[in-house]
Parts: sequence; C-alpha cells; structure tokens
Amino acid sequence: MRRGWRTGLSELVRLLRQKDPDVIEGHNIYNFDLPYIAARSRLHGIECTIGRDGSAMRSFDSRTAFAERSVEHGAWEIAGRHIIDTWLLLQSYDVSKRSLESYGLKYAAQYFGFARTDRVYVEPNRISWYWDHDHQTLARYALDDVEETRLLSDLLSPTYFYLSQLVPMNYGTLARIGSAAKIEALILREYVARKHSVPRPRGGLQTTGGYTDIFHTGILGPILDVDVESLYPSIMLNRNIAPRSETLGVFRHLLEKLTDLRLKTKRKMRSIPQRELQLKYDAMQSSFKILINSFYGYLGYTQALFNDPEAADEVTRTGQQILRQLMSAITSRKGTVVMVDTDGVFFVPPPDAQSPDAESRFVESLARELPVGIHPVISGRYKLILSYKKKNYALLGYGENVKIKGSSLGARNIERFGRQYIRECIEQLVKRDIEGLHRVYGKYHTAISGHKLAVDEFARVEFLKENLEKYTAAVSAGDRNRTASYEVAIASGIRWKPGDRISYYITGTDTHVRGFDNSRLAEEWDPNFPDENSQHYLKRLDELSRKFEIFFRAPDFRRIFSVDDLFPFSHQGIEILTQPVQLEVRESDDIETPPVELSIWLDEG
Repeated sequence: MRRGWRTGLSELVRLLRQKDPDVIEGHNIYNFDLPYIAARSRLHGIECTIGRDGSAMRSFDSRTAFAERSVEHGAWEIAGRHIIDTWLLLQSYDVSKRSLESYGLKYAAQYFGFARTDRVYVEPNRISWYWDHDHQTLARYALDDVEETRLLSDLLSPTYFYLSQLVPMNYGTLARIGSAAKIEALILREYVARKHSVPRPRGGLQTTGGYTDIFHTGILGPILDVDVESLYPSIMLNRNIAPRSETLGVFRHLLEKLTDLRLKTKRKMRSIPQRELQLKYDAMQSSFKILINSFYGYLGYTQALFNDPEAADEVTRTGQQILRQLMSAITSRKGTVVMVDTDGVFFVPPPDAQSPDAESRFVESLARELPVGIHPVISGRYKLILSYKKKNYALLGYGENVKIKGSSLGARNIERFGRQYIRECIEQLVKRDIEGLHRVYGKYHTAISGHKLAVDEFARVEFLKENLEKYTAAVSAGDRNRTASYEVAIASGIRWKPGDRISYYITGTDTHVRGFDNSRLAEEWDPNFPDENSQHYLKRLDELSRKFEIFFRAPDFRRIFSVDDLFPFSHQGIEILTQPVQLEVRESDDIETPPVELSIWLDEG
C-alpha cells in the first residue's frame, strides 16, 4: 500500500510537470485536495515540487466573505499556476441567488442540471473499501467528480477570467477575494501610477439601508416586477457621489467607464448569433456588472481606504426617494403596489394595462415621472404573487413555475423536509387548492410519525462560525449558550474550523427536548433502527405551518393544519385572505428605512 501511494504521488508530480497547466481546478480543493496531497507527500518523503519554477506548494490561512457570512479556509499558491476552487465560486454565486441548499459538488451538478443519470456515487465512508475491493468503480466515481467540476467551473469561472483582464490581480486571486478589494486595487493602481498619497479609512458607520416595505398580504395578480436599472450606480453618476477623500476622480471615472463598457458589451452580445460568442460576451458584461454594483458597497465598507459612510447614506436616501416617486406614479395610474424591495417594485397594473404590450407602454409612462438617467425596466411578469412579509414572497409564472424568495420561506437552516413542506404548501396556496394544502400537511404528519423520512430530510445543516477554543471559552464565561451543532462536533471528535458544515439530528422522545443534549451526527443514523425524535419533528411541522396563519381566519387555519378525526376535512367556507397591511405595523417594522418624504427629491429638482 505504501509503495502504491508513493508511486501514485510521483506520477501526479510527473504529470503536472509534463502537462504544465496554467490553471488547476477543483471543488473544495483548498480545504481537501491540496492539503491531502501535501500531507501524503510529507508522509512518503516526496518533494511535491509542482510549481513552474520547480518550487513546492505554499499554504496560508485565508477568509472569504459572502454577504453576512464569512468562511475561513486554507489558501494555496503554486508558482506560475492559478488555482480555482469551485466551492468558493458556488458560494459567491449564491450571495444573490440564495437558492442553494448545499455547496457540495453532487448537489450543485443536480441543481444546474448537468449530473448524468449514470453518474457513479460512492459514500464517503465507503471510499476505503472501494480502494481495496473495487478500484474500477472508484476510478469512475473520481472521473465523474472531475467532469462535474469542469462543467461547474465552465459555468461560474468565466466572469473572474475576464475580471483578471481589468483588475491588477491574477485570475486565481480574483476568484477568492471580495469585490471591495477589486475596486480598491483599481483605484490604487492609478494612485500609484500618479505617485499620489493614499488616505486612511474614514471613521463612522453607514446608517441608512435600502427601502423595503409591504402593502398587501395574500394572493394578488397579475404582477409586474419593475426594477430601476442599476439604481445605485445611476444615482452615484447622476448626483456625482464619490468618496470625499478620493481627490483624483478615479472612482467616478472607473464607474463611468465600466458602465459604458457593460452597455457596449450587452449590445454586442445581443447582436451576435453565435452561441459561443454570446456566452463569452455575457461573461464579460457580468464581470463589469459585479464591479459596477460593488461601488456603492465600497463606500460603506469600514476598512476601505477610500470609504465614505456619509456618501453611502446619500445614495440609499436618494434610492428611497426614487422608489417612493415610482410607487406614487404607479398608484396615480390606478396600479396596486404590493411590495417594494431595495431597487424594484411588485405591483398589479391597472386593468387597461394587463397585456405584454400594454404593460411595456405603462412602464414607459412611469419613466417620464422619474429623474433623468433613472430607467425603470420590467424584470418579470407573473400570474400572481403570494405576499407574505417584507422581502418574503412567492411568484407564480405564466408557465406555472413557482419562484420563492426570502429567508422566512426558504432559509437554508430549516430542515430539508421543512423547506420541501413549505414549497408544497405554497404550490397549493397559489393554486387556491385548500384540499391539497390539507393533504400536504397530512402527508408530512404521517411520514414523520411513521419514521418514513430519510436522515438527510430531517437533519439540520449548520455552519460552524467559531473554533473550539472560542466556543468553549464563551460557554464557560456564560457569554453564549450551548448549541447542538458544536456539542455534536465535540462529542464526535471532529476537528473543525470556522466555515465548516455539520449535519445532525435530534434524538429522544420528549417534545421539548434540549437539542444540545440529544443530538447525533447525521451519518450515525441507522435506517433499520431509527431514533429520531418524532415528537420534536412534529412540533417543527406545526411551527412551520404557522407561517401560513396570516392567510386564514383562525378556525380555518386550525382545520387545515390538523390530522383528520371522525369527521373528514372539507374546504367549504374557507377563503384565502388578501388584505392591506396596517400603516402603523409597516412603520414600526421597517427598521431599514427611516421615513423620507417624496417632496425632498422633488424640491431638489
């Protein structure tokens, strides 16, 4: 076995030197493949000198931020080669989409639709057995991993490739750092070229957030989703908003240039019939879009050299004013505003504007009410919206597809059965099928009671944000409570680092069981002797069901979300409630958006 490993590692080094690749791709390559190769090389006394200059790999600790979450991971450098980790690209993709349940390769391949039906799957705990007994199956499994990684990279990496032609950083680095660092590198390049001094970051914090509000709950339609195209970049350009400490005017020049490049590239993309060239130009315009939309965030980033929180506040205040002006134009034309979300409005168009051509003319008429340079565009047309709460809704498309948005309706920390249950409930609601809604509840109640769910359906997946030392010290000091995810990791002996995922489930029989005392790793669950806490998961089912209380009268809600007794369920007399949201409720809940009168924008011309 030792000779086999040594031969294999030597062959790997030889192949890399022979093929001499510019780019090395892998899924979770930073955290698994490269550390594994390095450790095996040390164990067998092999010089893993795969750099172009004959040098060995070099590692260092790194942290990558994805919106409100950051991931600590090892980062590696190989001289003369770029390293692309599709695991990081996938998380960057999900910052805006918020639709991925997992960042694993197999899940991603199925999500994007390129997993083959004959793809070979091997359970992680069975890899050693296949290595010893069925080498051929293991080889096919590894090859399928390689092919899926390449397809995932083909989908997600072109944007970063084209960014590397703009930003003074290499391709591999750009694929693992945040947008603020990219913008700062562009500004610094010009400051260095002009031999100009660089300021320190400004103090203070941004205090104004984007405008989000809800005006109706229930089911309404038809629905137009109208966005203000590039709202924040347009505001910064039209009002000449830039960091006060950026005295050379590079910030504004870059924003103008990138915006112009993106528009030209989009026009070129639409004018070219060849599919391959369309994809190329789409990746290019996407790379411009990422940078353009990051200029506003850079203003409020506390560690940015050229930050300006007050300027960031001015952008968001102006954005609020424009959205209120847009909403006023809609309602004055007999439209019904349902919800507003940062840079767009969901509304029911008036009865005389409910065909595609009429809707386009209606939106064009709205544009005439807005400041010069501000362009509303139709982002989507839908049969109806299920309006739940701010930033949380479901849309039924004309192709009968359902799109769900918002953490309350699809949070990743909800168990998989819970996410699926919420989706199935919403699908019945948008069809106004009350009988179907009741059947969905009964189906899940029966499955949980009878231990019919697989462990990956009821296990909870969480990210560990702290290392062991910080967690235990905080618990000992009384600064935080014990939590199931950390306690499971400790009990199992897992060595973790911040950013790692752990999957666990709740055991026992008590409905009110304490999770940190009654939890096990998901991989320890035995389908022949299921020990998940059915009472706990039935309670979770009822907790999830209460999300839909807002759509029904209390007696009707209790009838729908209960199991049948002597009298079979009947939907007669049950209606889905659609109603306006009370003004005082909206104002007290709208913590992101202090009230700003529309007249402020109008008075400023």
